[in-house]
Amino acid sequence: SNFGKANAETFDAFKKTGAVVTGAGVALAGGLGIAVKTASNFESAMSSVAAISGATGEDFELLSAKAREMGASTSFSASEAAEGLEYMALAGWNTQQMLSGIEPILHLAEAGALDLGRASDLVTDSMSALGLEVKDLDGYLDKVAKTAASANTDIDALMEAFIIAGGTFERFNVPLEEANAFLGVMANRGFKGSEAGTALNAIMTRLTATTGPSAKALKELGVNAFDAEGNFRGMEVVMKEVESALSELSDEERAHYQTQIAGLNHGKAFSAMLSGLGDEYDDL
Repeated sequence: SNFGKANAETFDAFKKTGAVVTGAGVALAGGLGIAVKTASNFESAMSSVAAISGATGEDFELLSAKAREMGASTSFSASEAAEGLEYMALAGWNTQQMLSGIEPILHLAEAGALDLGRASDLVTDSMSALGLEVKDLDGYLDKVAKTAASANTDIDALMEAFIIAGGTFERFNVPLEEANAFLGVMANRGFKGSEAGTALNAIMTRLTATTGPSAKALKELGVNAFDAEGNFRGMEVVMKEVESALSELSDEERAHYQTQIAGLNHGKAFSAMLSGLGDEYDDL
């Protein structure tokens, strides 16, 4: 009787142990499956980087190692870091530029709670629109992060605005500090992202027109966007002179001239830019 009871207990123990071992085996197999898929995703992403950038041999190994390093030391995975490198490659960045640029962009993505691929895409596109080089990356990202933290906007929307208006800023040599400040002022009044960029493009085009209603209105106000040599006098200078001239007019006259200068579609955005000049603009 005792012998039979002991055998039954041993058999039960075997069954329980077997169940535990089987469960561990399933968990182990699942973990291996996830690891294999993760490795496959990384290799696929790096293959895209190589195909786009043309990186081979040592360059490819350096990029792969950098992506793995970022995956180990940050909140992003190695595959996500590889995706970020892919957007840089699409923008024409070489190996050294990608190696030096991935970490600042990654930190920007963390600060703005952005997907790393999205952050990399925004950075490369907006820098291209602004005519900035990779050596300007750190200074550009610092200014964007500061404006996003100081104004009612975020990094994503701010860079969207730069993608649209960057060419205009570059054409008229508007410093990044001024460009960020004006976009921050507009954001505080509800004009953000591509809407802000589109409005700013239109306003700058009309401010610098040499003929038409806006040119006539500026002449009547005694404001000239260009100096004697035909060079643009600067966005801040011109906007502050316009604001000063309008401040001496009646509400009716002011509304008339704002419409003439900015046009019907962008009068509110122009008013938003003017109303923020002063301490708010200076702080931004």
